[in-house]
Amino acid sequence: MTAKDFSIYWTNFISQNCTSLSDWPKYYNDNNLWTKITIGSKCSEEINSPFGDFLKNVSGLRYRKEDGLTDLAFAENNFFNKVYSLHKAESERKEVLPQNAFCPKYYDILVEHENSIYLCYQEMIKFTYIRARLKVLITYNENVDDCSDYRYANDILFKNFNTIIRQATERCPENIDTEYLLIIGQLNNENLNWSFYIFDYKGDLINI
Repeated sequence: MTAKDFSIYWTNFISQNCTSLSDWPKYYNDNNLWTKITIGSKCSEEINSPFGDFLKNVSGLRYRKEDGLTDLAFAENNFFNKVYSLHKAESERKEVLPQNAFCPKYYDILVEHENSIYLCYQEMIKFTYIRARLKVLITYNENVDDCSDYRYANDILFKNFNTIIRQATERCPENIDTEYLLIIGQLNNENLNWSFYIFDYKGDLINI
């Protein structure tokens, strides 16, 4: 799945399952409630993530919440196997990984959902330590008000993400197929607007 594909699925999910609720601003303005109806509660399991279930249905990917301290991890049904117990006799050795265990050989998509725009740099940094085909950071700018539209914060985040990826790959380059997706939501007169920034494995911006 490309970053562009993901951005479409995310906005479709939000419009169909969240902003379609009559009282959705109440959820949006409460970090715990908004996380619950989007990503799901913080519990390491393969169920009970509204967006996880949505993307699983359209992509066929399995998901797990809180996998390796990542909010959502998606992967094909292609897991590690032939890892055996340490019995001396070969005939006694058994595979130690259960067949249904969520132990992907690689991640297709990793998602971090950070409600605080002021702390999302932490998730940006964490992403550079982990391998995945697509890494998605979702965060939220301040609501537009009479004082400002706060768009300058988007510009700073874009530059921060670019800087972090570039610094992280100076000595340890990423796989050239890796994409990063930064999604920034913002409430403006009861309309939830989204900004999308796609970066390549070097941190360069890719036009959507």
